[in-house]
Amino acid sequence: MADAWFDTTPEQDLPWEGVMPGPDLAAALAVIDPHTLEVEACMSYAKACDQLSSWSQAQVGLALAAAREPVLRATGGITVDGHVSSRGESWAWDEFAALLHLAPMTAATRVHRGKAMWHDHPRIGRAVQAGELTWAQGCALVDAMQSIETSPTNDDIDVEAAHARMMSTALDQMLTTAGRYAPGRLKTRMLAAIIRIEPTAHKKLHQRSVKRQTGIEVWGLSHGMATLGITGVAVDIDALKSLIHSHAQDLRFKHDELVNTPHTPIDPDSADERTVGQWRLAAMLEVFGLAPIGMPASPVDPARVDGSRAIANIDVKVVVDLPTILGLAHTPGEIPGYGPIDPELATFLAANGEWTRWITEPVTGHLLDDGDRRFPSAGLARFIRARDMRCAAPACGRNTNLDIDHIPTWAATHTTNAQQLTLSCIRHNRSRDAHGWNTPAPHTWTTPTGRTYTTVPHQALPRSDNPDSASDDEPIPF
Repeated sequence: MADAWFDTTPEQDLPWEGVMPGPDLAAALAVIDPHTLEVEACMSYAKACDQLSSWSQAQVGLALAAAREPVLRATGGITVDGHVSSRGESWAWDEFAALLHLAPMTAATRVHRGKAMWHDHPRIGRAVQAGELTWAQGCALVDAMQSIETSPTNDDIDVEAAHARMMSTALDQMLTTAGRYAPGRLKTRMLAAIIRIEPTAHKKLHQRSVKRQTGIEVWGLSHGMATLGITGVAVDIDALKSLIHSHAQDLRFKHDELVNTPHTPIDPDSADERTVGQWRLAAMLEVFGLAPIGMPASPVDPARVDGSRAIANIDVKVVVDLPTILGLAHTPGEIPGYGPIDPELATFLAANGEWTRWITEPVTGHLLDDGDRRFPSAGLARFIRARDMRCAAPACGRNTNLDIDHIPTWAATHTTNAQQLTLSCIRHNRSRDAHGWNTPAPHTWTTPTGRTYTTVPHQALPRSDNPDSASDDEPIPF
């Protein structure tokens, strides 16, 4: 990719060209059907739509920046002496996350960007609004500046002022040519400009990143897949990648040797069944004595004494209904936290685990009612944890450190049953009243800004709400 480029295409006589991003451009574009345009005009139309989208995103950022302080005050995020409380601040991000249907961290990022773009460095916001920068370019500049520590821990006003001047100087150097660069390249150049002005900034940033970002994370994908992310110092990660690739090549070489050995009862056509990515995953698992599931088997995979394939002997939950296990239905299963999996794989995994049976009331799905006792019995608590799996608060997906929570509160109802019990993380259970949140009815959350959200309870094996969706030639097995 080139470092930068200009769009030197001459303007055509088109109704949207030369119109400033905003309502006038939206009106000009709304009456056009792009399918009727020649290719040159359609490309110009697409660019104008992107400029309008950037303008709209800038307006959202402006609105979020304006709402930030009032929401922080409503949730106790700003104390009486003007300091920001981290606990109260997290409730503010919950408020924005519920409003925008985002994860709290994503909502916080958008609010921080809006504040940086319109309050801290309004030149960036105005440049995006005017079409001089795209939204992605504006975010690249903001992210680069936010990644550098703003001040030491002692809140030195002089140091904060010096930092602001440093950022302003770096922005002066970049803003006139920023529109020429792709966002990733622009962020790199902005970081380099800041480091040139203040060389110690990069050292501080590196030390902070090593402490905060080193670790392992897992996030789910579609179709029962997941990604394992390992974050560390670049040279360490590069060395690890090289070792994985090398070990994968060794395993594949051993596999091909076994396949090509005379009188070996292995199908010769199995040599190339695995992709390069599958061999690399198999190499990682083989180090820990595990064989991969859901891909072609290989004689180099670890195996138990009885010849079966080795799988992880850890607590991995698989949810699958009984008719599918009995071969009477083909309902997808689920690995909680990672999404649905095909019935064949769910049946295979369930066959290697222990079973827990929950018998529920067929209409409401309630298991038990513990009357007017405050704390649920052990059996009811296990059921709630197995049923709900994660925090029930809007926009919160936490699945660890969860409390059994009464919604509405036990003080309001003096009843404890499966209908009114759910899971909430420690923060959403124990401090919501102190920060202005309330739960007046089951699955109902109100916020200090006056908004109400009704949550949809988690279903381990969701069914279609359409009674006509079932196939006539596949009757219900029970």
